[in-house]
Amino acid sequence: MKRIVFTAVMTIVSLVASAQVKVSAIVSPEANLSLGIRAGADIDIPISEQLSIVPGAHWQLRHRNIEEAEHFLDGREVESEIDTQAHFITIPVRLGIKAYESENGNISCQVLTGLYAAYGVGGRTHTTTTERGIQTETSCDAFGKGKRYVSHLDYGMTVGAEAIFNNN
Repeated sequence: MKRIVFTAVMTIVSLVASAQVKVSAIVSPEANLSLGIRAGADIDIPISEQLSIVPGAHWQLRHRNIEEAEHFLDGREVESEIDTQAHFITIPVRLGIKAYESENGNISCQVLTGLYAAYGVGGRTHTTTTERGIQTETSCDAFGKGKRYVSHLDYGMTVGAEAIFNNN
């Protein structure tokens, strides 16, 4: 296993030394089942005119707010607002497909699709419950059995688009 990791790291380091590889810092909003923001770095490694491999390392803030109302047979109504914020370190490995490039090369767009693995490093869930006019607030860790995130580990597929300005 150590040999595979060492070989992968050395391959990426040698490719970064190449003049065509681009390293970029990113900060962007994210929208999926929740709203959030991510910041980090990507390495764009061209494999042809139109295709590139784009690994990265990102910090993500995932935020989700849910409002619920339950109606019981005895006439009670319970309203809940559940607000979860969680921090993840994410490692995506994506295929970049160039969709557009301006004549002078200063503006380009690409579609990115691939896989990611993420680890939740922390987060809190705040719940406000109102029943018969009485408001109760609770706060707990966002990770664990029966909570918003059952596990700290997350993985899946990602699809996105990116616009690059002053691509020199």
